[in-house]
Amino acid sequence: MKKATSSFLFSFCIVLFPFSADADSLKTFSGLAKASIKTVNVTAAASVKTVGDVCMDAAGFVVTTRQVTDITETGAISGGTILCGGSSAVTARGVCWSTSANPTTADSKTTDGTGTGAFTSTITGLTSGTPYYVRAYATNTEGTVYGNQYLFTPSRLPMICLVEWKQNGNVYTSVDGGSTWTTATTSGMGSGANAASIGILPNRTHIILVANSTGAEGLWFSTNGGTTFGSENTTYTAAYTAKVWVTSTTMYANGGADKSVWYSTNGTSVAKYVSDSSYYVSDVCASSNGQYLVRAGGYDASPVKRSVDTGANWSDASGISQAAYGCFMSSDGATVFVGTYNKTDMLYKSTDYGATFASEGRTSASAVTTFIRGSSDGKYLLMIAAGKTWVNNNYGNSANWIEVLTGVTTERMFPGGNVSPSGKYMILGESTTAGTYYFSDDFGVNWSTKTVSGVTATFFGCAVMD
Repeated sequence: MKKATSSFLFSFCIVLFPFSADADSLKTFSGLAKASIKTVNVTAAASVKTVGDVCMDAAGFVVTTRQVTDITETGAISGGTILCGGSSAVTARGVCWSTSANPTTADSKTTDGTGTGAFTSTITGLTSGTPYYVRAYATNTEGTVYGNQYLFTPSRLPMICLVEWKQNGNVYTSVDGGSTWTTATTSGMGSGANAASIGILPNRTHIILVANSTGAEGLWFSTNGGTTFGSENTTYTAAYTAKVWVTSTTMYANGGADKSVWYSTNGTSVAKYVSDSSYYVSDVCASSNGQYLVRAGGYDASPVKRSVDTGANWSDASGISQAAYGCFMSSDGATVFVGTYNKTDMLYKSTDYGATFASEGRTSASAVTTFIRGSSDGKYLLMIAAGKTWVNNNYGNSANWIEVLTGVTTERMFPGGNVSPSGKYMILGESTTAGTYYFSDDFGVNWSTKTVSGVTATFFGCAVMD
């Protein structure tokens, strides 16, 4: 009799609290006091997967796990819902998590009240980059029941830096993916800056900013994550086109008209490599250890120069005779891309550390490749060329370039952009609409228009870091 009564209560509860499931997801077992409802129609965020079943046992209640949200470097938000009361009251509920599947209350857990209904759980103490399984639980006198589990990986939100264009030299920094912003003013840039580029080191504390201002080319550093910027570095001269490059330890800037490649490891002092005293430097890229460097020229059809000994000696690259404008190098230095200025072939590639280049077959009448940047391994690339924005997710393979942000012209995109080391985050400036930039958090597949509230200037330089 007890079993029959229990079965009636289960059916009654399921009617009152229907699940988002189809008929095939309901399974029949020999015991009337036990059923299983397969989890269906659960759509998780990109970093979250649905795993396992929603279970109901003889204790007489059903537990479902809330989808994991608000994932940070060390924590996340989850929770659950308890349907039906069972034969005794729920005395403990929460979520439990582990690096192994099917975590239990013997693992890390939260305790979030008692009774039935919905509850929210705050997960803390996680290790960034480590995958975790999490599921809700509920306990009464007859035992503990677990909900469906999710798999997620905590990671820190991207850091973003944006530089005003032709305004007051303000730099806007966000460490939470653009939710909140701090503002720092760079002394000496002023309203004359008609080009700017900014880069963030992986440590998120050191930032380099170079600007081509009217009569005031300059270089600035922050060593506190963009809270403040030091005074203009007066050793540095002639930004010309204002480009920067960062590795894990070193910040580089093109010297432009002074024909040099500038660099700093501490954000205080700077030094330079004189790559060629006859030609301008429009861009620079370097391997992660600084051994391999490539510099692009510019308007004067200067040759592409390379160094394989940390800037001590430089030689001409072969296979490219067109004026070079932007460049990119993978972290090991093996793969190099160089864009062109007002030439038919808009992109050249080298797979031998910049020694020889060949056209990638991307042609356009009088193309200008404003810039090219990518992930550390060179798999994900972002390029502006011939008035269009292009993304590649296959190491620059010529068949894998995809145009994105169609309809947005080079004039609006000329401020350039950046790619995080992982390639997951990409960013582009917007020099027409105040306070606006373009952002992708899925390797350049989808883009959204973002704004910084209250900003009356447009953005030129921009950077993003994992």
